[in-house]
Amino acid sequence: MIKKILPVILLLIVLGCDLGIPTWDVSFNLKFLNDDYGVEELAETDTALVVNIEGNIEFHETIDESQEIGEFDIEPPEEKNTAVIMSEFAPGLDQYNGITVGNLPPVAQEPFVLIELEKQLDTFEEFEVITFSKGFINITVTNNTVIWLGNEATGPFFIDVIDSETNIVLKSVQFDQHIAPNGGIGNKVVDLTDDTFPDSLKLRFCGGSKVTDDGSQIIDTSALVLISVLLDDVAAKYAIAPIPSQEIDEIDGALEIDIDYPEIDGTFDFVGYTEIIFNTYSPIPATIDMELIASNDSVEVVGDPLSIDIPEGNAVTVLPSTVYNMNNLLEIFPDTLSYVIQPTIHGEDQLYELYDTDEVTADIELIAELQIQTELTGIWILPKDNGEYKISKVDVKDFDQSIYDTFKKGVFYFEYLNSTGVQLYADVLISDDSLSIFQEMKHYYNTDTTKVKLFEIPSIETTNDTIFKSIEIEINQDDLNYFLADFVFIFQRLNFYSSGQNPISGGLKIRGEINVDLTIGSHLVKN
Repeated sequence: MIKKILPVILLLIVLGCDLGIPTWDVSFNLKFLNDDYGVEELAETDTALVVNIEGNIEFHETIDESQEIGEFDIEPPEEKNTAVIMSEFAPGLDQYNGITVGNLPPVAQEPFVLIELEKQLDTFEEFEVITFSKGFINITVTNNTVIWLGNEATGPFFIDVIDSETNIVLKSVQFDQHIAPNGGIGNKVVDLTDDTFPDSLKLRFCGGSKVTDDGSQIIDTSALVLISVLLDDVAAKYAIAPIPSQEIDEIDGALEIDIDYPEIDGTFDFVGYTEIIFNTYSPIPATIDMELIASNDSVEVVGDPLSIDIPEGNAVTVLPSTVYNMNNLLEIFPDTLSYVIQPTIHGEDQLYELYDTDEVTADIELIAELQIQTELTGIWILPKDNGEYKISKVDVKDFDQSIYDTFKKGVFYFEYLNSTGVQLYADVLISDDSLSIFQEMKHYYNTDTTKVKLFEIPSIETTNDTIFKSIEIEINQDDLNYFLADFVFIFQRLNFYSSGQNPISGGLKIRGEINVDLTIGSHLVKN
């Protein structure tokens, strides 16, 4: 600026050679404030903030998770029982019914082959079809006849497990130990992993046999062989079945909240409307239990547990503030929002077709309007930029000692546009070193004015979106001491008061400049 007025000064010097050196007044202007705090700028900078359709700023994050059903349980199948009458196995002994074994002719005491026969089991009510991820078929045979089941000469005893509809043999179970007469018990446990069973099964019996060597035993052709079949410790990888309530694998994760928070001093509460929107898919009815944990470097807040029931298929579930309120999580200004999600499937009331590779998916939107309620004294906001206090360094080399010495009067012009809908006032701190700013920025009511120059803007009224309002503060020469340095450091702190009735919207734009009237005379010419 001083360079611009030098030609005028030289002209006056020439004209004043005969008239003497006159004095005159000129103005010096220095712009040093130009800051915007708008919701649009916040939303562009911070990915967790968006401007909604009403023009208000809101927190908006999305959790997108899915979990495979994995191995699942069905109701434990009931034991199935059947029986075979001895005469069905060995009709050749019918003619000897009621006599002792010792009185049998030698031909009747020779080893023989059992007549092959089948027995239908009762239908399994616990499934229509199942592919086992694990489990066993446990077959127990109790032999109450006078014949062996299994013989060295004519072969071991077998039970085939057969699909009743297709007659396909699903399992062939060989009893390696022959089952003794008169109460002998045989048991065989066979792994079912990866096998598929329908609900309707039958058993086929075959193998070698021979009457007991105990000649005192009486032949009873109506004696029974009892067979029990238990599907034990089973789980499914596929089933058409009623599905009992069961948890699948837990989901946990964390959202990194990318917001460049200001520093806030004072007591306040978030009171805005919040909602959680669950967009879900499940192949079977389910329940989602969820816990949210907000944390920053100094504090962790665990939200109330929440639970929603979701139907089969696609669904949308909305939890408004009245059902679940997130404000206590957000008002700590979290850096991280962690979550734990526990899905529980349940479909006991009907048949469901379910694969272990099916998934429960949840696209969860976390939405909160930023609406703050403060005490009457408000809260102090210390702006930051990339985590650092927003202290501006302004080049004031144009303001030198000669301008300072010719000071006549001065005004600090403060212009603003406040469309936030809340009441504000501001302090502007100026110093020739940033350390003094740091030391005094939090001394809100006892700022040391020997270290910084303090301009107080007592009221920043609400404006519309385009028309600036201005405030003029008279300044004296001493107020400009710091401008004699090459650079000054400037920091604004804002006091924010809100009754909590309105969400944050619009923004705040601040412009500031100093206008100084100078009296130019011979002293400046000599300098």
